[in-house]
Amino acid sequence: MKAGKKQVILGALVLALSVAVYLNWQFAKSGSDFTTTDSLSASNNYGEAEYVNGSGGDSSKSEEELGEKEETSAPVEKGEEYFAESRTNRQKSRDEALDKLQKSLKDTTISEEEKKSLTNSLSYMVKAVETEGKIESLIKAKGYSDCLVYINNEKADAVVKTDGLNEDTANQIKEIIIREAGVKAENITITEVK
Repeated sequence: MKAGKKQVILGALVLALSVAVYLNWQFAKSGSDFTTTDSLSASNNYGEAEYVNGSGGDSSKSEEELGEKEETSAPVEKGEEYFAESRTNRQKSRDEALDKLQKSLKDTTISEEEKKSLTNSLSYMVKAVETEGKIESLIKAKGYSDCLVYINNEKADAVVKTDGLNEDTANQIKEIIIREAGVKAENITITEVK
């Protein structure tokens, strides 16, 4: 019976390693870790929640110009479109990064130190994916219809679909990110998409 347990454990470890190698291969397809959109432009407003209306309007335009623009454009589900496109871009960039990592790991000319560094990068990516998914689920559990979270090094960006984001709800989102990802409050940006 003990030999059977050992074989099951060995099989589970081989399966986990296979999944890690596959994810590594998928992530290595790109030179960049994450692809961000214009809606997530970096601001130097660290330590405070950032409120963005997601309409994309330019505040320097006059009301007449904005009115004319609204009349000529057809209504589009910008929020749903944004989240679908962002998820696709995020998955594509991760697949490319994993592919690149796997190709590098298969290279016989790299040293053990380089292999260890690549393996650490893969482990970080897998952990970031799991953490992002968990944070997104917890934010959705707070009543938001959709959200995306990007974790990169010691920074986190959260994009939340909502009709109104106030200080209390922003702090709830911030607390979830701090608790789950260990990111400092000043490195968290929350963006609202309508």
